[in-house]
Amino acid sequence: MRTHQGGAAVIVGEADHEVEADLWSHTEHLRVRAMGDVSSMKGQTSWGGTLYTDDEAAAWAILNGGVMQLRVWGAGEGEFLASHGTVGGGSIEITGNGDPPF
Repeated sequence: MRTHQGGAAVIVGEADHEVEADLWSHTEHLRVRAMGDVSSMKGQTSWGGTLYTDDEAAAWAILNGGVMQLRVWGAGEGEFLASHGTVGGGSIEITGNGDPPF
């Protein structure tokens, strides 16, 4: 499992919203039996985590943004959906899609 904690930006349409991110990624490993041998093979990677913002307008945009991009400073970008959170609550749970941005 990999993790990332630090600054990031959520890209919603034309706007960038700065957030703090606490992210994780996990890659499954599959046991494969072939020709009498058993080996491990890399499987699907999933990622997600929690975004933090005190900006209520940013929280509203993220919670209602549909499919968005998360830019992790110094690493990359990844696609995600907001799973749940509350405006004014400060934290938003996300579920990533595709490769993690860190």
